[in-house]
Amino acid sequence: MQGLTQKGLAAARRGLRVAALVAIGLFAPAFARADPGEPGASGPREGFAWHPYASLTAVYDDNVLLAPGGGPGEPGLWFGPGIETSYREGAWRTGADVGADLRQYYGSPQISQYFWRISGFAEVDAMRGLTLRVSDAYAPQPLNYGLPQDDLENLVQSNRLEAQARYRRELPEEFILDLTLRGTRFDSDPYQVRQDPVPAGLPPGTESFNASYDDVTAEVELQRGMGREVIGYARLTTRERWFDDLPQDDLTEVSGLAGIRWRALRNVEVELGGGYGQIDFHSGPTTPGAIGLLQLKGDLEGGWRWNAGVTRMLTSDISGFNYAETVGHAGLEKQLGPRMRATIDAFGGQFDNQAPGVGNQKYYAVEAALRRQLTRTLQAGLVVRHWQTYGQGDLSNVTQNRVLLEFKYRR
Repeated sequence: MQGLTQKGLAAARRGLRVAALVAIGLFAPAFARADPGEPGASGPREGFAWHPYASLTAVYDDNVLLAPGGGPGEPGLWFGPGIETSYREGAWRTGADVGADLRQYYGSPQISQYFWRISGFAEVDAMRGLTLRVSDAYAPQPLNYGLPQDDLENLVQSNRLEAQARYRRELPEEFILDLTLRGTRFDSDPYQVRQDPVPAGLPPGTESFNASYDDVTAEVELQRGMGREVIGYARLTTRERWFDDLPQDDLTEVSGLAGIRWRALRNVEVELGGGYGQIDFHSGPTTPGAIGLLQLKGDLEGGWRWNAGVTRMLTSDISGFNYAETVGHAGLEKQLGPRMRATIDAFGGQFDNQAPGVGNQKYYAVEAALRRQLTRTLQAGLVVRHWQTYGQGDLSNVTQNRVLLEFKYRR
């Protein structure tokens, strides 16, 4: 009974936080002194704006449960209605997004689910260069990086509360200093643990888990123009994380990265950087390693655009478990007239879990899409995707092929 009471109180606190931020976004216009859409002295238009939206998607997945070695194929229908609001006046900005994500599969109704997508934020320019922001999002989040990020079996309803202070200042000699301090409280609904062995600190045989942790991140970045088309930067990031139920996985993360952003030719943009990072588990080992990135994008004749790149970074999944992430990608985009666009993307990589005993995941995916703007407010699209994951336990040899026919409305 005590456990149920604690869960109920936690859910109530999350609900009150979200309700308060949504109320700010929805009802701020009642306190407005500006007319809707009134231009500000400079910058974006001030006042209240609202945008209803909806999506309707017919889907077929040949492995809807993301089962190793293949699983049942199911047709389904997804529906995503919502409304987005925003308000801006002077140094103040607020907004809210209230929506739902309803997913119905007809061959296996028991696996059909719905999610809420409710978020709100309030932001103020407190003084020159200093911006304060608080936000809360009650929305589905992906569980495992190596699995499809938008799949029903890889999503769990979660709440993320954040408070952030960011200070930006121009210094002599064309330097720009950017300081960010962010605090996060994260809570998830219960979800299935698919790793084998289970993460450190969980009893063997654990089948479900609630991810809950506090996180404080500080980042310092120094930029400098090095010519008309080149910007150099150096960034230092440190993070401290404390888990509610897994003190064995409490950690300190530190990383440093230096690089350049460069418009190499008239139609090519390059970002190149390298550095070092490490994760220090308070009750375990320290795992150091190199980090870096190379990102390229550009335009070609005939309306083609392309992008390619590779990154090696430290990152975290929904449970707060940290990974050394190596990911490569390449893509092409072609504008087929004023209303139609075709894209093809290929990406893949490896996530090395830094928590002891969990192992790594490798994956690759290819996706092709054709989208057409039917009217000013309505878009249609056809998307085909293949996904393959290799890992340990329930994450080994997961293959999925998907076809989507989607319609999106936004006013």
